[in-house]
Amino acid sequence: QACFYAMDPLAYAKAHGEVDASLKRIVAGYQEWGNILAAQNTATSRKFQDLDASLLADLRLLQGDCNDLSVVLDAIASKRSQHPEVDDKELQSRRDFVATVKQNAEEMLNRISSPEVRSTIETHRRQAASDPSSRAREAVNDNEAFLRNQQMRQQHLVRQQNDQLDQLSGVAQRLGYTAEVINVELESQKQLVK
Repeated sequence: QACFYAMDPLAYAKAHGEVDASLKRIVAGYQEWGNILAAQNTATSRKFQDLDASLLADLRLLQGDCNDLSVVLDAIASKRSQHPEVDDKELQSRRDFVATVKQNAEEMLNRISSPEVRSTIETHRRQAASDPSSRAREAVNDNEAFLRNQQMRQQHLVRQQNDQLDQLSGVAQRLGYTAEVINVELESQKQLVK
């Protein structure tokens, strides 16, 4: 399966439902995030803080995955003879799938990042901070500490993912070079046989 994934990552991801499952999980979290935003003071809701941080990171990663898959689809389209298993209809279906996922992710990210929503969250934070009860102030402080921790974790995960992608890119380049060398050798052997 790893070989098939290297040849056609979208088929692997789509076949195993990874992208679709990820999108469904994100949509469920996004709906819960919206319900809490509409009904509660977000500064005192640990669940909201968890969802807010994880949705931002997950949506950005999903957008990155979609961009990567678009590049793969463009490569498949530009070298049609090397991918006979992907006809025009299948290629268009894959492009539509990626475009739909990308559009959904962008819409959710735009709402989560919108100035209106960020203003509401900040208003909730100020209200909770000015609440005379120490419990509310403590919740705000805990939430801010949690957010800082989540941001550091997300930055670490993004760096880790970038490192892995760089390594994978290097392997792919070396594999491409090796394939070219083998092709040249086969051509020279073919000439010797003739």
